[in-house]
Amino acid sequence: MARRLYTLLFCLCMPLVLLRLLYRAIKAPAYARRWSERFALGGDVRAGGIWVHAVSVAKVSLRRLWCASCSSAIPNCRSPSPA
Repeated sequence: MARRLYTLLFCLCMPLVLLRLLYRAIKAPAYARRWSERFALGGDVRAGGIWVHAVSVAKVSLRRLWCASCSSAIPNCRSPSPA
C-alpha cells in the first residue's frame, strides 16, 4: 500500500520536476546539457567504464578509496581524477 502511494506521488510530482528543470535550463542554458545525469542516464561514461554516484562528503571519500583499490586490483583500470 505504501509503495503504491509513493509511486502515485512520484508520478504526480514528475511534471513539476520537469517544469523546474526547464525553468533552470532557460535561465542557464548550460544546465540543460546535463539533464541526462539528473535522470541517471549517464554522463561521460566511456566504453567499459563504471558510473559511480557520490554526493555527500563521506561518499566521495569512499569513492576515492574504492577507485584506488580497483586501480591496483584490476589490470588496465585507471582511476579518475579526484572530484
